[in-house]
Parts: sequence; C-alpha cells; structure tokens
Amino acid sequence: MPIKKGETCMNQHDELKLSESMHYCRGNLLKGCDHKSEECVCEPIEVTDFTTKTSKTTREWTLDLYDKDGKPVRVTCKFGNTKGKIKASGARAMLEVRR
Repeated sequence: MPIKKGETCMNQHDELKLSESMHYCRGNLLKGCDHKSEECVCEPIEVTDFTTKTSKTTREWTLDLYDKDGKPVRVTCKFGNTKGKIKASGARAMLEVRR
C-alpha cells in the first residue's frame, strides 16, 4: 500500500534502541599537527557505546553488516582518507560503504 503525503512508514527499524554512535570531533585534533603526514596521531573520531556508557577516540571506525541477500557490507569512517573535491572542501573524514 503506497504511503500518502505527510504519512510515515513505521517498521521494525524505527523501534530499535540506540546502542552505539560515531561522530567526528574537531576538538580531538592535536594542536601543532599538520594532519596530513603519516606521523599524524590525532584520533578525532569519537565512538560512544550506550550499553556500557563509555566513549573512546580513534582514527577509524568500522561496522560489518550483511545485506538482505546475506552478502557482506562494510561501513567505515576514517580520518584523513579524503581526496580531490571532498578534501578541497575541508572535509577530513569520509564515510565509506563497501559491498
């Protein structure tokens, strides 16, 4: 049945509880680091586990999933992996989905 304008479609995913979040935090960048060299040790990606109520910082976050056909899907957010126009815009981290 088609959804009419203004209506929302509720499904099982809408009722899931938040267990983990990930975000880029510019405040976690170290002062004096150029963030371009291989020696950069900044960890600006913050991961929060709502089950244990803990947070950690990292350079890369990965989530392995499976699509509806059972094929693997990897979602990664990595600091310092931007290129071209994306990097020129000032972005420092990019979310990648690999199938």
